[in-house]
Amino acid sequence: MASYLLLGVLSLVSGIYLAISDRVSLQTVAIVVSPHAFLFGVAQLRLTSHVRHHRESRKALFACGLVELGSGLALLAGWRLSVGQVAVLLGYVASLTTLQLLSILFYPDILKKTSHSRTSIL
Repeated sequence: MASYLLLGVLSLVSGIYLAISDRVSLQTVAIVVSPHAFLFGVAQLRLTSHVRHHRESRKALFACGLVELGSGLALLAGWRLSVGQVAVLLGYVASLTTLQLLSILFYPDILKKTSHSRTSIL
């Protein structure tokens, strides 16, 4: 899980740096940020296997993981879009990711359920 987080943060920081830079187009930023969406989606899908006994959390994590994977695909296709369309897409992806992270921060029971499930398997 830490490796997903580390690679996702690296991708996100690189994307933010490129977004601030004047020399890089938004299409390039979208391509650089797309691994963050993929890795976040994969991490959420992996978490679903740890919350087997918590149906609502499993469904939510699965749906959010699929949304993030779709966001990653959309960002990869960003080089075909206009600058305005890419800006809107980046805004949507950032908003969705922020909402998902906030839900994990404000409802830490999800993480407690995963750590409890993990210890019960061992």
